[in-house]
Amino acid sequence: MQARAEIDPGTCGSKAVVTATVEGGREARFTIESQCEHVAVLAAALAEHEAFDVYAEMDPRAESPLHAVCRESLKGSYPWCPVPLGLLKAMQVAAGLSLSDAMALTVTAGD
Repeated sequence: MQARAEIDPGTCGSKAVVTATVEGGREARFTIESQCEHVAVLAAALAEHEAFDVYAEMDPRAESPLHAVCRESLKGSYPWCPVPLGLLKAMQVAAGLSLSDAMALTVTAGD
């Protein structure tokens, strides 16, 4: 299943569109469209990374591989960039673990 999040960060003005695709209910992959140079680095890193385990990403006791990729890729950008949150939310929606109308993100789910 797929979910899409349209992110309007406000502060920098660089909107982003995040698409999460979850296969087998557990393996998440992401694409990002944005004019932001920092988010472009993140998009490239995500494209090269293996699929992320949805449930491992949601375990508060473990280091999140997705957070690690975001942290490394977004160095030098706005510290509270909402794109990582959009990735997580879209992943949850695509996995059927969350509703699509939370957190002021426009998120749509589809097949």
